[in-house]
Amino acid sequence: MVPPAGPLPPDLPEGFEAGAFRVLLENLPGVVYRCRNDETWSMMFISPYVEALTGHPPEAFLDGRVSFGSLIHPEDRERVWGTIQGSLAARLPFRLSYRLQRSDGSYRWVREDGRGDFNDQGTLRWLDGVVLDYTEQIEAERALRATEENLRMALRASQMGVWRWERGGHAFLRTDKVDQLFGFPVGAKGLRLRDFLDRVDPADLARINALTAETSSLEVELTIRPEGLAPRRAHIFTRLLKDDQGIVHVAMGTLRAVREGE
Repeated sequence: MVPPAGPLPPDLPEGFEAGAFRVLLENLPGVVYRCRNDETWSMMFISPYVEALTGHPPEAFLDGRVSFGSLIHPEDRERVWGTIQGSLAARLPFRLSYRLQRSDGSYRWVREDGRGDFNDQGTLRWLDGVVLDYTEQIEAERALRATEENLRMALRASQMGVWRWERGGHAFLRTDKVDQLFGFPVGAKGLRLRDFLDRVDPADLARINALTAETSSLEVELTIRPEGLAPRRAHIFTRLLKDDQGIVHVAMGTLRAVREGE
C-alpha cells in the first residue's frame, strides 16, 4: 500500500481522524487533490490513486519532478484552463473532461470536479477537487454511437422502417421510412399511432386487431392507403408487450414495402 505523499490537509472533513481519512484516500478510485492556481497546477496534496491513473507516484507531483499540467493533452490545455478560470471568477464549482497522459505515453479520459477555496477577504487560496478515470464510459459511448450509425446505415440499405409505441406516451416513435410508406412528411411532428392506423385498409386493420388479441407477435402483409397517393402493400412484423390482463402497453416492430421503390 502506497501512503499519501506529503501531509494531509489540515482542514479534514468534520468527523474524520487523520488515520481514517488516509484509509479512505487509499481506497478511493479517484485522485483527490489540492493545488495552486497556476499553469502547472502545482500540487500541495495529491492522493495515492494518481499512480494508478498516471503511472507517476504522488511524491513526484509534490516535489516538482512531474507537473500535472504537463500531462494534460496539448489540445485540451487551453480549454481546461479557461473553464476553471471562468468558474473561479464566478465563484462556482467546475466539472470538465479531458485527456491525461500516462507515463507510458498512452492517454486516459478523465472527469474532474473541483472548486476554489477563498479566504474571508475573497482571495483564492487553492483548488480542491477529484479526478476520475472516465475512459471506459467514453469508449462505451463511442461504441454505442458507432453501433447506432451502423444500424441507421443498415436500415437505409434494407429500406426498412422501425417504430415503437407506448401506452400513455405522447408520440409514436418511428424512422423516416415509416413516414414515407404512410405518405406523411418525413419527421412530421405530433403524429400519433392512430394517424397511421387510419391509413391502413379497414379489412387489414380488423385482421390485425383480431390477431393482437390472440398473440404477442404477428407478421402480416397489409395495404396502406396514403392520402392522395396510390395504395401500397407493406410487410409488418410486430412485437407486443402485454400486462397480466392482456392489455398492450408497448408495441414495436419493423415495416417495409413489399415492392422496392415504394
